[in-house]
Amino acid sequence: MVVSWWLACARAPLPAPEPPPTVIVDPNDRHQIMWGFGASLTESSAEVWRTLPEATQRALVEEAFDPVEGLGFSVARTHIGSTDFSLGHYAYVPDGATDLTGFSLEREAEHLRPLLRSVQAVAGDDYRLIASPWSPPAWLKDNGAWIGGSLLREHDGLYADYLSRYLTEQARIGVEIHAITPQNEPLHGGNWDTCVWTAEHQRDFLRDHLGPALERDGHGEVQVLVFDHNRADVRAWVDVVLADPEAARHVDGVAVHWYAIHFGGGTDYRHDVLAELSEAYPDLVLVHTESSLDLDAADPVGQFFRTGPWDWTKTPFEPFDQYARDLIGTVRAGAVGYVEWNWLLDTTGGPNPYDNFNSAPFLVDRESGSVIRTPLLGLLGQFSAHVRPGAVRVGVSHPEDLPATGFVHGDDTVVVVYNPSPEERRVSIDLGQGQTQVTTVSARSVQTLVRAPGGVEIWETGPSRNHEPLR
Repeated sequence: MVVSWWLACARAPLPAPEPPPTVIVDPNDRHQIMWGFGASLTESSAEVWRTLPEATQRALVEEAFDPVEGLGFSVARTHIGSTDFSLGHYAYVPDGATDLTGFSLEREAEHLRPLLRSVQAVAGDDYRLIASPWSPPAWLKDNGAWIGGSLLREHDGLYADYLSRYLTEQARIGVEIHAITPQNEPLHGGNWDTCVWTAEHQRDFLRDHLGPALERDGHGEVQVLVFDHNRADVRAWVDVVLADPEAARHVDGVAVHWYAIHFGGGTDYRHDVLAELSEAYPDLVLVHTESSLDLDAADPVGQFFRTGPWDWTKTPFEPFDQYARDLIGTVRAGAVGYVEWNWLLDTTGGPNPYDNFNSAPFLVDRESGSVIRTPLLGLLGQFSAHVRPGAVRVGVSHPEDLPATGFVHGDDTVVVVYNPSPEERRVSIDLGQGQTQVTTVSARSVQTLVRAPGGVEIWETGPSRNHEPLR
């Protein structure tokens, strides 16, 4: 009897393994056309970059921006005049130059201009550069200072001419600016170069001054992105500006930042706000123009996988997790581009005159000249190297614990999946048209799957990989 029982058990079929969770791509559910992904080119970035040997300078630009051999960053942002990541305050005209006499970009000739030109030469025809002012020249403001205050309305016309002249002079020296924002963080009035605006003032400025100045000076092809601040406040601002048809005529899109997502002790990415904005204004492009992370100089790589108070709110979060969720969620909400703050800094997180030390994709040790590649480089690369300008985001359904998004570009399908779990997970990806790919996503990692006519490629970034191919 014992033998018979044992034989019966041996012949019994084993329980079938549970099928892996499925990510489903709908290639016919098409949404926004992508600009791409990248990081910002600041005077601080440029100053550090210029300390390196020329061969290293060229190699780092190619690694990030080359669309064939590198990660293909295709969107960047720079500053009009000084910013918190400049070596000091500066404007392009002397104080009191009400006719813009003496307008000059020479301040940027030593550091920033060579970087802008180098990136433009490498990045290819699909590259876009966005320019933003942090403050008008101080003498145009009601407090006469670089920090805080507001633009005096009596100087609206002069300041519009100043911004248009910036575009003219950059074009003259061969630097192409594809979009501008009228003001970086218009609701922020402290800490460093800032200028407070109301939505009503930005509306009037666009309608009566900046829009007409750009048209007059031949810059009608330069796109204007309004707002350029935190997501929680974007809808109310945009509604005010676009309610005026003549102001709306000069608006091409909306720029947003990720800051203030930690108020209340939790994390609210406000992707729902962005999705509602995209639905309300489908003809406008939505661009994420800034995110950043306070640097842990003692552990600049490991900090991405540790929970800590890594921004000014001091709310604990894990940086890699936050970036992964936000990249996927912001694109799913309609963004055509995602731009990180500084592209490159030194290992102190500077130079920065305000003790506001940030991480970056590249960190350079000034003493040794060695370069640290943080996980942020690979994380951006999971998108930028495979989601090229012109790709179209498509509908993707996914389990709640496996954030994902997808794109089609010609015959290629690209799917990005994030596994936040401490364990690796097998995932089935339904690519449509009867094609399914089963893959294993490592713990706490982002994986990009590219199905092309020649086969399937898989790339991954996580605790042990930085945009490395798996097949």
